[in-house]
Amino acid sequence: MELVSIGVNELHDGSYNVYRENYFGTYLLLLLRTPALFCFEGDWVELPEGTAVLYAPKSLQQYKAINGSYIDDWLHIKAEDKEIERFGIVLNRPMVIKDVERTYSIFRIMKEEYVTYGYKYNNIVESLLNALLFKLSCSGEFISGSKGAIDKIHREVWLFPMREWLLADTARNAGLSISRFEAIYLKEYGISFTADVINSRIEYAKELLKTSNLPIRVISEKCGYKNENFFSRQFKSKTGYTPGQWRKN
Repeated sequence: MELVSIGVNELHDGSYNVYRENYFGTYLLLLLRTPALFCFEGDWVELPEGTAVLYAPKSLQQYKAINGSYIDDWLHIKAEDKEIERFGIVLNRPMVIKDVERTYSIFRIMKEEYVTYGYKYNNIVESLLNALLFKLSCSGEFISGSKGAIDKIHREVWLFPMREWLLADTARNAGLSISRFEAIYLKEYGISFTADVINSRIEYAKELLKTSNLPIRVISEKCGYKNENFFSRQFKSKTGYTPGQWRKN
């Protein structure tokens, strides 16, 4: 395994837009210092600062700047596949680094050693490279792409119906346009995102009406409604009863 080239804290302006296919015969590791947009299997995902991606040789690489600039640490690695596979890192997929400051430090020290002494005469660089890949394999939380993000949102809709579930904000958090988010959600669960939020709130309201003596106003608030009358109308449209009638029955 050999470090071919390395960059630290590399700055690009807001026009930075990368599209590479069969670019190098090396592994490319990126560690973001700013948020950026990455494309995986046709879906654009907004990745936060502290995200890493290890691209396989000659793989499609597509990413671009947002918010006015793009800054990253990067390195190219020449290695046999089995040398990389032993770390268990999923290739061509983003991963959030939990201990990002230490990871940045490894990059910085590795570049200093590489530039000052050269790779072939310095075993420290090879040791640091192994340490970096091992750290990624231990601390990286892999992001599974748009479906994984939507699966997580679906679970949280039912776990936390009281949250303010705004469609535009939720789609943006999933790294998708509103139309793309709605299409995937409907395909996966057979129901629109908005209707699913309503169902989760009504089911939670039923549970509270059944198991507590809380006033309907309080139950309305606990289910994410700011207006008790609107809650009652929505509850009746779904159940055929007002909340008071449902509790009594």
